[in-house]
This record gives sequence, structure tokens and C-alpha cells, in this order.
Amino acid sequence: MKEEKRRREFIILLLAVASITALLFGASAHSFIEDDKNEGVSNSKHKIHPELQIQIQERPKENIIILVQLKKEEDMDKIAGLIEKEGGVVTGKHKVGDVVTANIPANKIEEIARDYSVKSISPNRVYRALLQDSVPQINAPAMWSNGYNGSGIKIAILDTGIDSTHPMLQGKVVLEEVFTGEDHTYDVHGHGTHCAGIAAGVAPGALLINGKVLNDTGYGNDTGIIDAINWAVDPDGNPGTDDGADIISMSFGAPYSDLDSPQYSPR
Repeated sequence: MKEEKRRREFIILLLAVASITALLFGASAHSFIEDDKNEGVSNSKHKIHPELQIQIQERPKENIIILVQLKKEEDMDKIAGLIEKEGGVVTGKHKVGDVVTANIPANKIEEIARDYSVKSISPNRVYRALLQDSVPQINAPAMWSNGYNGSGIKIAILDTGIDSTHPMLQGKVVLEEVFTGEDHTYDVHGHGTHCAGIAAGVAPGALLINGKVLNDTGYGNDTGIIDAINWAVDPDGNPGTDDGADIISMSFGAPYSDLDSPQYSPR
């Protein structure tokens, strides 16, 4: 129950961030996910994101990294088997969002979309670091005076990494992992350390979890972000332990206006 409650809280937080991003980059696009009553072979393309449909048309024989969002977590193994049957390679299975990530020939994607258990198929899009001005006054001192300083809370910073040697952050980073293909979690870019500093400044009693999802130039993608979210929720993969983050901070964005991406799953 505690794990499920935490998962719901995370998704609500991500949905709020997604809504803000949509307002910044324009009106939300129409959903490309088809209703149950319209499902069938002839309508399977409606499950495929418009950007991905273009990639399929332009490069039908090339392999493409995709994110397959399912209606139920229980269908992950079935879809993974279907992907492999069609010549693809499964690169991840993620309980948060019910997503399977894979590298598959473009001309086989529609075959995956035909399966009833598939909710949507999205491309692996690129994101970059963003740093908007914070709210001028959040009245943090009043919260501190009432005993709220973040003690007992773990905040996952999913960003360009964290410089844990910074005087303000020493002893605060308790877990680290990289999701960019690089060999380090250190913050070469600086954006992640800035965000970690904001979190530590507002909640000085909190501990930090460092998930490097943006590379040294400040860019990342969907698969790395979803990997990191699932890791932050349950770092050791054991639901019985309480090692996951209570809050996830992600300060990045991209010029995409739809809310159908698996990161913004309503579950």
C-alpha cells in the first residue's frame, strides 16, 4: 500500500510538471491513443505517435528506439516476446508507467501496435536542461520555524548529475546512478548541482539521490528518464525496503506539447 501510494504521488507530480510544460510550448496536441471501442487491425496506426509515424515512413528498414505503453503491467512479458519475435531487442521493462522500451525495425512497429494490450507507442525524444526563475517568495523560513525542514525526506534530482563535493552538498547525496551511457555521475554541466542546491537550501534536512539523466552537454532522452524514474522509486528493486525517493525533481523540457508520453501516465 505504501509503495502504491508513493507511486501515485510521483505520477501526480510528473503530471503537474507535464501540464506546465504544455502551457509553455503551446496547446496540447490531440491524443493519438485510440479508444477501446475503435481498436482493431485497421486502426492500429492511431496508437502510434505522429512523430513516430513520420520516422517509419522515412526510414522503414532502420531500427528505431520506441516506448511501448501498455494498458496493464501484467502484459509486459507478452509484449516483450512479441517485440523479439518481430526482430526487436527489449531494452527495458518499467512498472512506473507500464512501459516497455525496445529497439526494433521501423516496419515492424505497426505489428506491435495491433496487439490489444498496447495503449500507445512513442518515439524516444530528446530533452534539454531548463532553469526558469524560481518563485520569488516561497516563505521557507516560516516552514522551518514550524519544524518542517525536510528531515526524513529523500529528494531524487534527475538532471545533469550532482557535484557532491560542493560544500553545501557534502554528506547529503546518499545514492547515485547514471542513465546517459557515460561513465560518471559527476555534474560537468552544472545544472543538476544548481537544482540540488535549491532543494538543499529550501529543505536543509533532506537527503539527495543523484540520477544523471542529462549528459555533460545537458541533453537526455525518454528511455534514460524512464529508467531513472523507476530506479528512483525503488533503487534496490525490493518493494519491502524504504530506500526510494519521496520526491522526484526534474528540471528539463523539450518543445513537445502532447501529454501522451509515458512519463505523464495518469496511473
